[in-house]
Amino acid sequence: MPAGELTVPVSTHPSGLWVGIYVDIGARVRLFMVLDTGSPVSALSPSIAQHLHSRKLLQADPAPGYFRPAPLTAAQAPGHPPLPDLAVRVLPRLTRLRIDGLLGLDFFRRFDRVCFQLSAMRLELTHAGA
Repeated sequence: MPAGELTVPVSTHPSGLWVGIYVDIGARVRLFMVLDTGSPVSALSPSIAQHLHSRKLLQADPAPGYFRPAPLTAAQAPGHPPLPDLAVRVLPRLTRLRIDGLLGLDFFRRFDRVCFQLSAMRLELTHAGA
C-alpha cells in the first residue's frame, strides 16, 4: 500500500443523486464508481462485470461470489495514482440505478483518514502511517 495522501476529484452522477470518482481499470476501461460508505463491500453492475470479464480485466476471487478487477487508478487525479486492490461483488440493482459500480466501506477501510470536501468536490485519502 502506498504511503501519503491522495486527493481525487469527485463528480456528481448524471442523475444528481450520488457522488463518485472516475476509476480506470487496467488502464483500458473508465468507470464512474459511486462513493457508498453504507455498503460493506464494493460492487459492479452485471453488465460492467461482463464487459470487464470479456476484456480479461476481471478475474474470479478465491472467496465465492467475489471478483478481482485489474489494477485500479484514480482517472482524474494528477498522475493517475493507483488505488487499493479490491474484491468486488456483482450487484444486480446497480443496473436499474444506472450505476457502473460503487466503492464501499471495504475500500475506505484501506485508509487511515477519509475526508470528503464538499465545497471543493474532492476526496482526500490518507494512507496509514503517512
